[in-house]
Amino acid sequence: MPRYRFHIYNSVQTVDYEGKHFVNANAAREHAIKGARDLMSADLMRTGGVNLSHWIEVEDENDEITVVAFSDAVTFRSTAD
Repeated sequence: MPRYRFHIYNSVQTVDYEGKHFVNANAAREHAIKGARDLMSADLMRTGGVNLSHWIEVEDENDEITVVAFSDAVTFRSTAD
């Protein structure tokens, strides 16, 4: 299984040197989305706000990078669905 690294760019830059194995890039991206949601949830509980300009870079074994913006990890609704 390929290894993917997840570099976090929020209030500080966190470089992932170890990474994790996933079946494919889509599974790695889903992991990054969950991570972004977890980080936003923690920020919301701690500060009452979320910074949507933060992001996670998903880097594959070929050094190809896919960006997962925090804003891509949530959906906003103004009405109850």
